[in-house]
Amino acid sequence: MSLVITLVRHGNTDANNERWLQGQMDTLLNQRGLEQATLVGKRLSSEKLDRVYCSDLTRCKQTAQGIMDHHPTIPIKYCDDIRERGFGSLSGKPISFLMNESSRLEKNMDVFVKEQGGETTEMFEKRIIQAYHAILNDVEEHNYNHHQENTMIQHIVIVTHGGPLKVLTRYWIEEAHFKVDPSNFGKRGNHGNTAVTRINVPQQQKGHYGVIELLNSTTHLGDLSGGPLDPPPSV
Repeated sequence: MSLVITLVRHGNTDANNERWLQGQMDTLLNQRGLEQATLVGKRLSSEKLDRVYCSDLTRCKQTAQGIMDHHPTIPIKYCDDIRERGFGSLSGKPISFLMNESSRLEKNMDVFVKEQGGETTEMFEKRIIQAYHAILNDVEEHNYNHHQENTMIQHIVIVTHGGPLKVLTRYWIEEAHFKVDPSNFGKRGNHGNTAVTRINVPQQQKGHYGVIELLNSTTHLGDLSGGPLDPPPSV
């Protein structure tokens, strides 16, 4: 049996547009982001979904609500381990400040971020990959305990941030050896706001040797997807 996972980046925020480090600050969707959340909810409205896993930060909760409006009876779990990368005291500062200040101090950017109480790239990637496997294990445990009932989980949604999605895309391709459907393969860079990614994972393979069926798709946004602000940086 395989598991379908649909992943969604949160909607647009002012921090996205102004190019500053959100990290784990609890920012809100702006009007454009709320419209995007409504549209991604409509896109997934006809899907049979069994469970939603969502970052516990408000911008992801607001995005997930657009999906839950069409699936009000399915359970949703809020998870702090799929938050964006932590930037410590740098959160709220322009992205350019991180680059310029680390250069001025002649420090590696990861070292500088860690000194400010944030996560290095390695720490962040490790957390996200562990969180991904924890979700797989949660589904597997549920299905093992309910295999004789009609409540097996076959399709979940994960609502998270741009940084985790970049980490997972690299992990699936370079380490977990996922196959890619070339007809649906989008860009591997920054995921657009409310971009939809879908993977199919054989549960007996412990998260390896799956298929990326769709990557970084924003077709549901129509005219909202265009413009120089899309996609914003994954921070």
